[in-house]
Amino acid sequence: MDPNKYKTIENFVRGMIRLGEGLKEFDPDYIIAPMMGAVPFIDILNIVGNEFENEKVYYMPASNKIKDVKKVIRNWFSNFLEEIYIPNEIKIACLDEVVSGNSLVRSYKQVQTAISEKATQEMIKSYGLNLDDKNKQKIREELANQIIYLPFGIREVGSKRADKKSLINEYKKLLAEGKTKAIEVDCITTMDRIDFFPVTYKRVDAKTGPVFYPIIEGFNVSPVYINFLQTVAKIVGKDPDEVTLKNMARILESSKYLSDNFKSEY
Repeated sequence: MDPNKYKTIENFVRGMIRLGEGLKEFDPDYIIAPMMGAVPFIDILNIVGNEFENEKVYYMPASNKIKDVKKVIRNWFSNFLEEIYIPNEIKIACLDEVVSGNSLVRSYKQVQTAISEKATQEMIKSYGLNLDDKNKQKIREELANQIIYLPFGIREVGSKRADKKSLINEYKKLLAEGKTKAIEVDCITTMDRIDFFPVTYKRVDAKTGPVFYPIIEGFNVSPVYINFLQTVAKIVGKDPDEVTLKNMARILESSKYLSDNFKSEY
């Protein structure tokens, strides 16, 4: 399936409109955009929706190209949660690409671990250590359940790429249990296209090949990407001259949620 065909882009845009509607219905306090894949999603949501809430968006380094990406995700989310935590319900949405579901599950596991650790921390802060195991578990679960994390997966279903990669069982389980939402499209037209990722990670060339660190080195907004966003604008009847890369400052700030010991390695 050609991702450059107008009909393919049109189908993808319809999916992004449904994503915007799903986000409105969920009404999250925060929206996590894993980099790099979800960067175009945010730009598109700004085009297809009215008054998209950019102030809710936070960019999390989560590319599988990043060194120790699982540790990075867990560390980033733990520090993010430390900053935003309140003793009340918190709703967090996350946007991700889905072909096999592997990247969504990877982030989900690390986030849930971070939530569990935060719940334990808050339990000890409020009740100390003088609780029996039954009450510890109950209170920990109650605190963890106040942090509602719901990933929205833009799921590719109509391409050769999707045919080659079957959905992993862990993703199917999350879907069946309502712990993730799927937005189906024929093709994720932005996926695995270097020209569509307008930010670059710090890169070090090692003997085994390039190593990427979760530090943004700069921006490279290609004409191909801007042309694509203009096509999206035309499809939904918006002014193509108004499209742009959104949230550059927020993207640059993404590494602030990494602990100093992580940053010292880079």
